[in-house]
Amino acid sequence: MLWFNIFVNAEIENLDERYLQVIEQQFEDCSHQNGICYWLDTDLMRMLGYEDMVTFKKVIIKAMNACTTLGEDPAEDFIQYKHVDEYEISGSYKLSRFACLLIAQNADVSKIQVKTAQYMLARMADVLLQKQDFERLEARTELTRGEKEMSGVAKSHGIGKGKYDYANFKDAGYKGMYNMSLKQLEKYKGFVKKNGVVLYDRMSTTELAANLFRVTQTSEHIKKNNIHGQSNLEEAAARIGRKVRKTMETVPEDIPLEPSEIKDVKRLGKGAKRNMNKIDNPSSKKKK
Repeated sequence: MLWFNIFVNAEIENLDERYLQVIEQQFEDCSHQNGICYWLDTDLMRMLGYEDMVTFKKVIIKAMNACTTLGEDPAEDFIQYKHVDEYEISGSYKLSRFACLLIAQNADVSKIQVKTAQYMLARMADVLLQKQDFERLEARTELTRGEKEMSGVAKSHGIGKGKYDYANFKDAGYKGMYNMSLKQLEKYKGFVKKNGVVLYDRMSTTELAANLFRVTQTSEHIKKNNIHGQSNLEEAAARIGRKVRKTMETVPEDIPLEPSEIKDVKRLGKGAKRNMNKIDNPSSKKKK
């Protein structure tokens, strides 16, 4: 396959419109029609410069996780389909155009084929989505899960039942990690709460990951040491917060907030899928 071969020594920003049209045509020529428009994972693997399916499947799994965090059902875009191609390589999926975009965004950007595919597919989607957007969304989703688990652990270990008892427990974790309460942190970062948006929704991937580590380690610390009671649980949360703070290169309160909210990232992702579906189902355009 000659996929992107003429661009191996080129830089993306130097590709002109003629060459991009050639790339897009090569991509379209690899598609299949059988009630739906799809690409085989074995073909896309070679298009993106990967040599073996074992490595490429890891990228597919990341893309499927990204699909889930966008609130979409991966089964719609990653259709299970066992097959063996002409090179005797076994594949597992039929991929929608949107799935190809997600895979490209989660692939190895050091490959010129990947860079080119990212640019081409983002242009088709008419939406600028980058790998770090998906990473941030995934980190925010994992943090939500982590906090739910921490809440359950705290309740099973005797957190108080008063109106502010769990809030005080959470705040102890913030005080340990940030040297300030949540309200103080919001003011320090210039964050104004509105429309249900919380501070986590504006944090960077780095800061979200640090908080995820804090809440998961707090849960483990409580369980491992069998800590019970409101004051003891608050001290445990603060202790873990302080430990996380010590491991960080930059004090967390000084990490800048992202200009966009998490819901904006989800909206862009859903918009990308909608726009790509219109390419393969032009009748949906007319209906609207």
